[in-house]
Amino acid sequence: MRVNLIIIYLKRFGVALVVEYRESVEMLCLIVRHLWRPLSPEESLRVRRQAIDLLKILPFLILVIIPGKIIIVPVMLRLLPRSAYPSAFFEAD
Repeated sequence: MRVNLIIIYLKRFGVALVVEYRESVEMLCLIVRHLWRPLSPEESLRVRRQAIDLLKILPFLILVIIPGKIIIVPVMLRLLPRSAYPSAFFEAD
């Protein structure tokens, strides 16, 4: 039973990482576009939110990089407050 729960959390984590990657690519495109023209207020807000999300995801990525520590991810998802997660973790539900 616990193994299934861990697998579910790991799949959700993987989906959230993919969503976060896509949003980061979009942010990069907006930053490059800003070199030629000013961003709209909506675009500026998206860039700001994504930059904050990137800072929030760093602890999770460090766990992925360290071999064998991926098992800690479900524990982190349970113990950390929701405000510590990137927005992709909510959208992936």
